[in-house]
Amino acid sequence: ADFRGGQADPHTDGTVWASACWTAREHVAAAGHDRARFDRMLVRGLDLSALPYTTESRGHGGPTSDELKQRRYIAGLLDAVLRADPALAEPVLAGMAIHGIHLGASNVELRQAARAAKAA
Repeated sequence: ADFRGGQADPHTDGTVWASACWTAREHVAAAGHDRARFDRMLVRGLDLSALPYTTESRGHGGPTSDELKQRRYIAGLLDAVLRADPALAEPVLAGMAIHGIHLGASNVELRQAARAAKAA
């Protein structure tokens, strides 16, 4: 919920993302997979050069600003990581869910849910 993306403090965003990734990594290990496989998945998913560009952006030699913007949001990052090794999706999603991160959820939705839970 505290992940801001874009112009936000990258250290805060890094802390949020690192915590969720560590939990996902442990879920991958608990499911019987090598932790290094998660590490490779994460690195490939975050590699901007591996972004699945649209036909329009391929013609211009790189990702469009909208494609790059999607990578600034937690759901966009998660989607990219899952595409890197779809067979690990189940344990990764389970680990991320512990931190309130779900595929397709926006940062705004995560923030609202965290504030509601805190108020309750």
